[in-house]
Amino acid sequence: MKKITLLASILFMGFASVQAQDEEPLTNLALNKTATASSQFRDNLGPSYAFDGIANSTGSRWSAADHKGTGDGEINTGENSWLQVDLGEALEFNKILITEFSNKINKYRIEVTDDATDDLSWESILGDVEQTFEGIKGKVNPWPEITFPAVTKRYVRLWIIESFTFRGSGVLDEPSICEMEIYNDPSLSTGLTSTDADKLLSLNVDGEQLQIKTAQAVNSVKVIDLSGRTVIEQPFNSTISVANLSSGVYLVQLETSEGTLITRKIVKK
Repeated sequence: MKKITLLASILFMGFASVQAQDEEPLTNLALNKTATASSQFRDNLGPSYAFDGIANSTGSRWSAADHKGTGDGEINTGENSWLQVDLGEALEFNKILITEFSNKINKYRIEVTDDATDDLSWESILGDVEQTFEGIKGKVNPWPEITFPAVTKRYVRLWIIESFTFRGSGVLDEPSICEMEIYNDPSLSTGLTSTDADKLLSLNVDGEQLQIKTAQAVNSVKVIDLSGRTVIEQPFNSTISVANLSSGVYLVQLETSEGTLITRKIVKK
């Protein structure tokens, strides 16, 4: 009887060991990678602190500069601040975890590119998201995890469209991020790849009309200027009037029925 019990224990331990090996933690692709930001409050609140692996401390975080600015022409950092990480090479990922200090961010988008020096190359994988998560002022607040169809890019940028002293206050204030983590989670469905989307979509500005041809089911379309302002937002139509837009470069963002965001550049002459 003792031999049987011992054998059962060995088999169970071996099974537990295999299970533990199968459940290895995911790799944070952004950990200790090179980070930049639109501004920083002071040296010990620089962008690198948002990628140091310390998510649960108010003492290790990035904060944008004083929201009031320090001179003529400076923008309020409660609007259009950004935090960016260089993954070192193009890597595949489909999940982002963000831990925020004090729950100030009201609206944001997440952008990717392989060339951070080309302002026109940035593509939104999540665009103009209204933050509904309710955190606690002055505390560390992990957001619900952000998932999306897998993309393969080198640079990732959190663009903070609006940030307030606290949600609903209407008073702009600098945002602060304790940690931004990036993962490729094989348990998530990858959905439509960027390559597939390229094959199924064409955009053409014909005079005062934007013509969109796609084999995908699309729910809505946005046209965004280079300052980040949405100038057209409507349910999908294959022909959209751009007669009221000034000449220049714009981003067109399509949301498919699967929730995939596809962003492409157009030029209005």
